[in-house]
Amino acid sequence: PFLDDSGIPFQFIAIRFDITERKMFEERLRKSEQDLIEAQKIAKVGSFEVDMKNRVIMLSSVAMMILETTDGIILLDDYISRIYKRDIINFRRVVNVVTKEPKEMELEYRIFVKNDNSLNNYQNNIKYVLCKVKSIFEKGVLLKIIGTIQDITDRKNFERELIRAKDIAENAARSKAEFLAMMSHEIRTPLNGVLGMADLLTNTKLNVEQEEYVETIKQAGSS
Repeated sequence: PFLDDSGIPFQFIAIRFDITERKMFEERLRKSEQDLIEAQKIAKVGSFEVDMKNRVIMLSSVAMMILETTDGIILLDDYISRIYKRDIINFRRVVNVVTKEPKEMELEYRIFVKNDNSLNNYQNNIKYVLCKVKSIFEKGVLLKIIGTIQDITDRKNFERELIRAKDIAENAARSKAEFLAMMSHEIRTPLNGVLGMADLLTNTKLNVEQEEYVETIKQAGSS
């Protein structure tokens, strides 16, 4: 503003910028981000970033949904403590590799989504996840680890049901084969006696009709 001798503004100079294009771009970007989040929800794929210096994990909204947590930042050690015991060794192996050199790796493991990891609540609290990670280095120094986490619990349950159905079918087929083998043996034993008697009858004096009967018995028993 320009002021007169009494300090009262009497004139203004203003510069006006058209930011319509920038606002439209920001809106498209916001929509794209929202579409990506929705797509991640459908695919059950979340993303995360690991700060190894402070040992914390920063989660996306979908990753939070998968892990059933309201915390966007969780401690790395707390996360590891929730991993199923039999899977921790492989998890630590992957972490050990990617923290030493730039590397992309993936790992399937089970994790308890709640603090209660007792056997009584195993089925309700545990999830199978597929984790893909990539370590970022700068001048030989590890900056961060980025990755995705996907809920594959439904797939694992389906695979387990397929294996169970296959085992049931194989057991049924095995039982059927054993039953038929047993029945064949049980039938063959007395049948051999009948066939033996038929052979004896052929050495006796028979009329034409009786000979036909005996031959029928022998052919039926041999078929």
